[in-house]
Amino acid sequence: MKPYNDKLTAEVKNLVEQGTDILRRAQSSTSRMEGEELAEVSSWVTRLGQLLSRTYGRKSQQFLNYSQALATPNFYSLHKDWNAHIAQLLGIAESAAHDLEHDLTPAHPSDNGVVTLTDEHGPWWFFQHCTSKTRTWLVAAALTLLSAAYFAGRNNFLSQLVELWRKNAKP
Repeated sequence: MKPYNDKLTAEVKNLVEQGTDILRRAQSSTSRMEGEELAEVSSWVTRLGQLLSRTYGRKSQQFLNYSQALATPNFYSLHKDWNAHIAQLLGIAESAAHDLEHDLTPAHPSDNGVVTLTDEHGPWWFFQHCTSKTRTWLVAAALTLLSAAYFAGRNNFLSQLVELWRKNAKP
């Protein structure tokens, strides 16, 4: 296992331990968690989201499950009768720990079907695969340049200037 994966594995194990402790306290709490306990929950949820985003990417099933659990109404109103979403997040963290321990994570989140631009792809390929906003910008820029060149050619002063330059450039 790579040192980077070792650090990730240690981080996710720490998140699982911390999540287990948070869930245990939420299940035994007769009133809503507040203050430092709630700050700890918020920190744990943020760290878990960052780890999932960095490890799997934002379009992965793990991150989708995380987002769905995060969308639970009254997410931070934790007590013994309202903690299933924390258990769900803990399950996601345990799944990530399992994936990291058995080297089952993707090589890099950008490898999930995203084509990167390289020397093998030319301008026409880029034009076909860029976003519609970029395509519109490219077409507008090309039309602007062509229009400017056309009107510059129609301008008598510029035509005379070009002719003068051509005559002086010849030996």
